[in-house]
Amino acid sequence: GMITVVGRCVGAQDFAQAARYAKKLLLWDYIAQGAVNAAMLAMLTPLLGLYTLSAETQALSAQLVWIHAGFCILLWPLAFVLPNALRAANDVRFTMVVSVASMLVWRLGFSQILCVQLGWGALGVWWAMILDWVCRLLCFVIRFASGAWKNTPPKRLPEKEYRMKFVSWNVNGLRACLKKGFAETFAALDADFFCIQETKMQPGQADFAPEGYTEYIYSADKKGYSGTAVWAKTPAQAVRYGLPQDAHNHEGRAITLEYPGFYLVCLYVPNAQNELARIDYRMQWEDDLRRYLQTLDAEKPVIVCGDMNVAHEDIDLKNPGPNRGAAGFSDQERGKLNELLAAGFTDTFRHLHPDATGMYSWWSMRFRARERNAGWRIDYFLVSDRLAPRIARADILMDILGSDHCPVTLELAEEN
Repeated sequence: GMITVVGRCVGAQDFAQAARYAKKLLLWDYIAQGAVNAAMLAMLTPLLGLYTLSAETQALSAQLVWIHAGFCILLWPLAFVLPNALRAANDVRFTMVVSVASMLVWRLGFSQILCVQLGWGALGVWWAMILDWVCRLLCFVIRFASGAWKNTPPKRLPEKEYRMKFVSWNVNGLRACLKKGFAETFAALDADFFCIQETKMQPGQADFAPEGYTEYIYSADKKGYSGTAVWAKTPAQAVRYGLPQDAHNHEGRAITLEYPGFYLVCLYVPNAQNELARIDYRMQWEDDLRRYLQTLDAEKPVIVCGDMNVAHEDIDLKNPGPNRGAAGFSDQERGKLNELLAAGFTDTFRHLHPDATGMYSWWSMRFRARERNAGWRIDYFLVSDRLAPRIARADILMDILGSDHCPVTLELAEEN
């Protein structure tokens, strides 16, 4: 299963996550191989004692087992994980060439030298196998470390067809995030539109003015709370702050930018809070938001992004069972997201990665949740259904730190 995740990460061009999961699988394989082979070696003497063998045969048998078990512990995890990870990364040609060379060149060559020319007999066969493993592993380790596997063509649209790149990130306080590398991340991602939520600031309180972007900030009436912002390389032809209902316009939760071919809506959806204390307001917000987005969608396609504060399905959080009914995973909140999708919108990440697991955008700050990847996918890009054919990439950048959330991205190809 984790090898499949590696392949999906590579398909999404998320090489940091691909390497992370490959290393995690390698660790578990080492633990398993160590436990199994250590147990076999511990039982070696009693097992050999069950058979009537000459002292010479018994010594040879013990030696062969020690060679096999010892090198299995050292080499087999790498021999299994790396080639399969590379194969999952579409680096099939390289893995096939190495595999053929292994069987037709190294294994036969070393066997000829050790068994025939040096006269090692059965012992030579086993040592030839070990040397073959070493040669294979050197090829795979060098290939993996070089990063050449990252250049294998992904199954997506050619880069030249990409036209618009969007980023959304709940920064959990922009001023705090600026001290944790936000400006560097902003520059590295080089988005056409960079949307953030939970700014926790008033206009002018953060020293951040990226060159070449127009800034749109919507702050809550309450200082240090909520808030949204968008930086756009192309100025909007019109901007709207909030929703049509004034009741929703005191917490800085929605910015709408209008362009000739689409609307971009940056959202920070209200949290239902512990014991669903704010669920009634949340339901009203959801209904009013859906009607607003449908009104926009009737005019031109809509791109919606932000912290939606809901995990849609069981696959979208690490521990669905204990969290069922809690804020962010209640039937009411999930039902409202279903209604929004049914109203003509597409979840871009699931459109490209319908079965991807372990991909989350938020982690609790308690219990080492991020380290254990015990997270939730609650940050989204949704688009009008008629934009779905143009979804070129939709990624979750789990390796980017600076907040309890990570950025999510969307790339739309040029309209045909």
